[in-house]
Amino acid sequence: IFLMKDLQFKLENMNDMTDLEALNCIKKCVKAHVMIIKYHNHLEALFSVGSFADVCIFGIIPCVIIVLSTMDHDISMLIADIQMAAMVMTSTFIFFWVANNFVIESENIANAAYNCNWVDRNKEFRKYIPLIIGNSQKQLQLTAGGIKPINMEFFLTIVRCTYSLFTVLFTMKTGGDS
Repeated sequence: IFLMKDLQFKLENMNDMTDLEALNCIKKCVKAHVMIIKYHNHLEALFSVGSFADVCIFGIIPCVIIVLSTMDHDISMLIADIQMAAMVMTSTFIFFWVANNFVIESENIANAAYNCNWVDRNKEFRKYIPLIIGNSQKQLQLTAGGIKPINMEFFLTIVRCTYSLFTVLFTMKTGGDS
């Protein structure tokens, strides 16, 4: 994310440069953008399967912890179980938030390239702008097993499903008690 922000900063601050300085800067920006795309591809290959497992497990663990904690009448165990469920949800939220920001910042690269002073530059400089914008058209999303993009919308869907699963488990537990 910081590499993307740095690239955006460089693209946005080319207005005061001479044509030669700006040309050298845009060439470095294109190389940096290609490096970011490669980095994304490596991240996707590395974390895709693991994030799929995290997504599957995230919905089940908090439900089971909370349902089990309601079976014990010891208040200290209840508090510990709720804290554990909150930690699981928080760690998953952070992962989804970072992945969501990755997408947002990758989209901002195209905006920064378009908003730089490319119209007044020479032809050689202008040919690099479509490269950056074109490469930015494909969102750099991290996915869960290559199936579903990891973003905040998906996180909220998982939280809703987790709550539904908790309700079902809790109803089954209380239905068996009566």
